[in-house]
Amino acid sequence: MKKLKILAISVLFISVCGSVFSSESSIYFSRAQKAAQSGQIDFAFMDYQNVLRNNPIPRQAEYAFFASGDYSYLMMDYKAAKKYFAEYLNKYPNASGKLFALSYLKRIAAIESDAKLVDELNKEILTCKNHGYIF
Repeated sequence: MKKLKILAISVLFISVCGSVFSSESSIYFSRAQKAAQSGQIDFAFMDYQNVLRNNPIPRQAEYAFFASGDYSYLMMDYKAAKKYFAEYLNKYPNASGKLFALSYLKRIAAIESDAKLVDELNKEILTCKNHGYIF
């Protein structure tokens, strides 16, 4: 009986903590969206980072990875941009923004004068079946 009570309390604790983190992630996500829409990209980036640290729901994480890659690219932090876009493509291989992420990676490869990677990405872009939009 005592083990059952401990198990019940543990399950309750885990579910409450999970929803708190999810709720916190949703707050950061909402703030990031508003900041991005008002042109405050630095604040948007900070909140997207908070989203990724707070166990976001999958759609929020997908969006935050892409937006973080986009921001890093705009700030000319190509190493970080590559990391975010690669993680985006690894975690969400069928994402609607796949074509755009591949295009960013191709641009970064060109900036870094990596002709072999540019050719590989060109081939992948040409065979990409997912031509949707992320936004």
